[in-house]
Amino acid sequence: MPFMEWTKEFEFGIPLIDRQHQHWLEMLNTFYDQIDDVAYRKNVQELIQEAIDYTHYHFETEEKLMRDIGYPAIDEQKAQHAEITRRIERFRDSITDDTPVVSMFLTEEMKAWFSHHILEEDKKYAKLYLERAQRPV
Repeated sequence: MPFMEWTKEFEFGIPLIDRQHQHWLEMLNTFYDQIDDVAYRKNVQELIQEAIDYTHYHFETEEKLMRDIGYPAIDEQKAQHAEITRRIERFRDSITDDTPVVSMFLTEEMKAWFSHHILEEDKKYAKLYLERAQRPV
C-alpha cells in the first residue's frame, strides 16, 4: 500500500497540473518505500535533488499558469513555493552518512505539505483558471 494515495480530491481538472501533482506524489511514495534500503540511503541526497529539480519545474508551470490568468494571490503562492523548496534543500544539505532517518521526517513533512498546499492553496487558482477557461470568447 502506498504511503499516500492519489484520490479524486487532488484533481483540479487541469490535466497538465494534475499529471505533475501525480508525479510528485509518486516520487514521495518511492522515497518512502525505499527508506530502509541501504543502497537507497547512500543516494538520498541525489534523490532529494531530483525532487527539488522537479519541484522547480512544477512551480514554474503553476506560476506561469497563474500569471496567464492574472491570479491575484500569485505573490503568496510564489512565497509558499520558495519556502517549500528551501525546506527540501535544507533537508538535502543536512544529510550526512551517519544522519539517522531524516528521510522519514522529510517524507512525513512532504505528505502534510502536499495535502495542504494542493487541497487548499492550489485549488484557489485552479478554480479561477477553470472559471476563465469556461467563459465564452
